[in-house]
Amino acid sequence: MSPEFRVGERQAVPSTEDAARAERVVGTPPNKDVSHRLPPLTVAPEPAGRDYGPRPWLEFIVDLAGAAPCSRCSLLSVLSEQALADLGGPELYGRPVGEEAWTFVRAAEVPDRFHELALGWNLAPRMGDPPDAWELRRHKEHLSRLLRPLGRKPRPRETTEQAKERGAELIRLRDNWDVGVALVLRAPWLRRYDTRELWDAAYALGMKWGHLDLFHWHNRPGLPGDEHLFSLWSVEEPGTFAPERVAAGMTVPEVALGFSVPRSPDPVGVFDRMVAAGRYFQTRLGGKLLVGQVAIASERTLHLWRGRVHTAATELTAAGFPPGSSKAMQLF
Repeated sequence: MSPEFRVGERQAVPSTEDAARAERVVGTPPNKDVSHRLPPLTVAPEPAGRDYGPRPWLEFIVDLAGAAPCSRCSLLSVLSEQALADLGGPELYGRPVGEEAWTFVRAAEVPDRFHELALGWNLAPRMGDPPDAWELRRHKEHLSRLLRPLGRKPRPRETTEQAKERGAELIRLRDNWDVGVALVLRAPWLRRYDTRELWDAAYALGMKWGHLDLFHWHNRPGLPGDEHLFSLWSVEEPGTFAPERVAAGMTVPEVALGFSVPRSPDPVGVFDRMVAAGRYFQTRLGGKLLVGQVAIASERTLHLWRGRVHTAATELTAAGFPPGSSKAMQLF
């Protein structure tokens, strides 16, 4: 597994079954507790309520304007899965009659009548090409014909040219600031790390084995950002720590610690704690601590990278996508 660290969607903490498996096969209580080396982050909790409505910071929004409420059944008979696919796959949002919050119309167990409706096209998808202005115009014209039986008309919140320019800006922002930071601990010459000792050291720090068979320092429930604040993996393929292989005496030549800056609720704070974890692993296991696979993690090098993390976080915040925020999690 490459030392470059990239994360996907927010993941859940290990299941009870996974935790029981790890404890049964390897055992999880560490020989010592040094979790004080990784103090909790001071981060404001996420807002209590969440509105599942249109995302104007990420999508080209077209309101489906009409005076009378529309039933979910009649709406989905017109905007079927196939119809939405023909329109380029936008998300369908609705504000139920008598409610303030929006929801996904196609979700299960939602109200049947909607007062406001909108479609949203992702201008910066993680996979595939973003829609261009010509495609958006074509979709709008097709939508006009589809909506006639419902007595509604499409009303874009911006021009297709403006949407195209904004999408390009979002993609540039992601290309420039999708920053992942990784530390690598390399075993001394002709030596390899015993993963049972590595397992004990990780648990001593308060990390837990779980998702993808890796170790993670978990975010606290209710806080923004990724479920995993930083993770530990083996640089040697397959990169994972299956409990059965660890119990059998698996060894590795290098391990890496890493996290994603845009998806972190406190990038500098997480960086500092990841460095503390890296130094503890180095003290416990020996070897060289590197930034990436090249630079020795000296005070000067770590200070330089800490500054880069701070700069990335500052730029993301200035652009309206604070690291770890809902907006950042949806873009990165």
